[in-house]
Amino acid sequence: MDGHYSLSMACSHSNGYIVKELMDYANNNDIILELNEKSSEEEVSFLSVACSKNNEDIVELLMDYASKNDIILELNKNSEIHELYLLFIACKNNNNKIVQSLINYATKNNIELELNEKKVYMGGIHFCIACSNDNDEMVELLMNHATKNNIKSELNKPDNNGDYPLLLACSNSNFLCFFHIWIMPIQIILNWN
Repeated sequence: MDGHYSLSMACSHSNGYIVKELMDYANNNDIILELNEKSSEEEVSFLSVACSKNNEDIVELLMDYASKNDIILELNKNSEIHELYLLFIACKNNNNKIVQSLINYATKNNIELELNEKKVYMGGIHFCIACSNDNDEMVELLMNHATKNNIKSELNKPDNNGDYPLLLACSNSNFLCFFHIWIMPIQIILNWN
């Protein structure tokens, strides 16, 4: 087994201790782990595996290792097989801490996160997912990131069910989600039909 297979297995099994030990071994032996490589079994990155497993500690370990070793992680490209972006995975998993970590990493490394990508088989865009999860904190994180980075948020883009973020916020009676969407300095076109 080579180091990549071991790192992939450690991420897959959410074993932060092994991930840290592998990183320490690599550091002590002047080895640079190639964190953007895809695992041979699933064709996804190590960070993608950690995001999918909802493992906040491993996400932080991978980002810290990347920063210390001048590696720019690919946040918007998961794999050719699985089209899901890391931010989308974190939103789908309803994990605010990983969403915040991805936003922080992207900001620090001048990476523009894909906020408007619609994934047909997974339900919709990030804002729809956050609103359907009734997660006003996530809506605020996404909106603040979009505003600070001048990213046009396509809030009029429906998910697979034809729902829009504002509609989902209203139907869930979530005033804070509604408020975060409504106060954004963007043009919102309301469909009254």
